[in-house]
Amino acid sequence: MTFSYDDATREAYAAAPTDTVVLNTLEFLHPTFTEPLRVVINTESITGTLEVDAPAGAGQSVVFVAIAAQIELPEVGSGSHEMSIQMDNVSGQINEALALASASTIKTTVVYRGARVVDGVVSLGMRWVLTLTEARANVYTAKATTSFGDTVNWPFPGKDYTATDYPGLAE
Repeated sequence: MTFSYDDATREAYAAAPTDTVVLNTLEFLHPTFTEPLRVVINTESITGTLEVDAPAGAGQSVVFVAIAAQIELPEVGSGSHEMSIQMDNVSGQINEALALASASTIKTTVVYRGARVVDGVVSLGMRWVLTLTEARANVYTAKATTSFGDTVNWPFPGKDYTATDYPGLAE
């Protein structure tokens, strides 16, 4: 598996206790899916409780199905806002889901989460919500590219300055 992490993440992983395992999870959400497609890059499936503000299944305990995959996270400072995903030996369910999503004009949401496993207990960590920009699949492999979208026009520091919240702006 190939991962692209910045130096701070590498240092955090190296300093983690030896009984801690960090896993990568992906959740694919689309209105045509009967249920979200949740996978973990691991040899065993895991069960974790989603955040109370999760896009789907908020606060619920869900299963992330084990899959062989590679992801390339966006590099810090690279100017690229894309994450590449390659899933090997994909099931018919994944192929079907990606085909439905690709044929639709509605965008597919991909949620990336880091999961920490300590003594068999799964804690889902940070969450990135991305948009699927490209997907291809055959009987052997599914490849996808996701993006944060138009990050140049995001408000900084993540909020809008309105006259209601900041009356001084209206003068």
